[in-house]
Amino acid sequence: MVEYVVIFLLTIAIVQLIIKYASVLKLLDNPKDRSMHSFVKPRGAGLAIFLSFIVTMVIFQREFFLENIVFSLSVGLVFVAGLIDDIIGVKPKIKFLFITIAIVVLFFYDDFKIDFLGYWANMALTLSLFPSLVFTIFAIVGFTNAFNLIDGLDGLSGSIALVILSSFFYIGYVNHDVFIINITLSLSTAIVAFLFFNWYPSKIFLGDSGALFIGFVIGILAIKVIKYSEVTTILYFTAIPIIDTLTVMIKRILEKKSPFEADKTHIHHIVYDRFKSVWKSTLFLIVLQVLFCILGFFLQKQSNVFNLALFVFLFSAYSSYRINSKE
Repeated sequence: MVEYVVIFLLTIAIVQLIIKYASVLKLLDNPKDRSMHSFVKPRGAGLAIFLSFIVTMVIFQREFFLENIVFSLSVGLVFVAGLIDDIIGVKPKIKFLFITIAIVVLFFYDDFKIDFLGYWANMALTLSLFPSLVFTIFAIVGFTNAFNLIDGLDGLSGSIALVILSSFFYIGYVNHDVFIINITLSLSTAIVAFLFFNWYPSKIFLGDSGALFIGFVIGILAIKVIKYSEVTTILYFTAIPIIDTLTVMIKRILEKKSPFEADKTHIHHIVYDRFKSVWKSTLFLIVLQVLFCILGFFLQKQSNVFNLALFVFLFSAYSSYRINSKE
């Protein structure tokens, strides 16, 4: 219990320091055409979340930390890529390279891999080494990027992360998985502290240092979770970032634009246009993610074929609406 109090207080202390010295640290977010804010704000709160997460693990869970040193180093590599981007900016390809290296390290040295995709029509779908590596990289890089893209409203990314982590914690708890329990509790505690400064009207943004770090950790936890649940239920537990990113990319491709081109067509932009309120828009998307997670729990005993078909139907309904929309 003490360690979580320390994580909470340490995160608050470091966030306050970042806010105070943001200009010195070059951790400032200047408004862009697609931004939801109109004036310069501090960013890089991921630095506070990461430091409190790692420091308390070293102090209070040293044995656990040493047993999972490769995980910590890989997560640290992703965090560094995000922090560099927050300070001086780096090309997306460089960030993807950092994330890919981190995944490869975990894949070969710590056995974090997706090599079993469950049963499909009573047939087990198992991946050999190379397909497993490719699929693992695709899945984690894809989700890390997707989570980074939803960081567009005050309180949104942190709250969505809390919903997902809470779902993963429950699965870890009922299955007595120490890794899932420890990581979800520690990271969630740091995020709660961050949200005190990020809820509307925010005083600081998460930044790539936080969004990439949190998205990557959630991706790694998902690999652990699929050992206890049908693989397709992960789509529901992480629905909002996945549905949003896929829809936006498809829409851009159909409009003959680059799928990676930045614009204001993400789900948080669309919802904000409806509510004209940041906190109402954020709350709406949080509730939507909660409903998807509840649905994911209900579908844990269903077949992968049924789960995937339902998800594709829901995704198609939303994406068709968005693609055909004139907005």
